[in-house]
Amino acid sequence: MLTFDSVTPKDKGIIATLMIESYEELLSTGQQFWQDQKNSWLRFDLDVFENLTTIGQCVFLTRSDNNIIGFSSFDPRRGPLLGVIGHNCILPRFRGQGFGKHQIQETLLRLQMRSIRKVIVSTSEHPFFIPAQRMYLACGFQETKRYSEIPPIGYQIIEYELALS
Repeated sequence: MLTFDSVTPKDKGIIATLMIESYEELLSTGQQFWQDQKNSWLRFDLDVFENLTTIGQCVFLTRSDNNIIGFSSFDPRRGPLLGVIGHNCILPRFRGQGFGKHQIQETLLRLQMRSIRKVIVSTSEHPFFIPAQRMYLACGFQETKRYSEIPPIGYQIIEYELALS
């Protein structure tokens, strides 16, 4: 059974742990870009747990049979016109079972409950992210643009958009 739970103070560190484990394949390349991303994931984890009543309200853990398998985050601050899906991941051993799609659908529901009308999400065109690209399309998102990171990492960022009813 899949459940979606708010983060609590006892979960501190779990967000960074999930991201590091989920992106281990990219971290193992030794590319500086991914090492820098790891630092930003650690900072995000700190921000979530230092601000549980604000940022922390926009993050939830995904559980399957009481095991934490992933998380999702969103930013409603540009609402009601726009919401942004932020960091999200499913642990590698749980991928390919539809959990990511359910997790994104839960994120969309939470944004919709805040009267958000349009949602954007982005990912990389790097081959590692092909499953994420497919998942966003399967959730109804449409690709709206591609652009390069600064500094460039060799792969463009793909941005997707979805109108909520």
